[in-house]
Amino acid sequence: MDSPADLLTTTQAAAILGVDASRVRQLVAAGRLPAIKPGYDWLITRADVEAARAPAGTGNGSDATQKASEKGSHPLDRLTQTISLLV
Repeated sequence: MDSPADLLTTTQAAAILGVDASRVRQLVAAGRLPAIKPGYDWLITRADVEAARAPAGTGNGSDATQKASEKGSHPLDRLTQTISLLV
């Protein structure tokens, strides 16, 4: 399970990905980066940001969400569980 320290805002995720926070929000809106919005900002797991950062063809990028889903551990489920612990 992800700890609160493993949750990133769009600004933090953008810094890791080397893009603007608005681009991260676009990826979230397009469903390409799993996130939840419990308040003002979106929260994204560090693991999902790292998976999105992986070069294409390495088996880590867009396939990461599908593989997690196949294992019964979808990133949104993990993120929702983490948020429920915080509330």
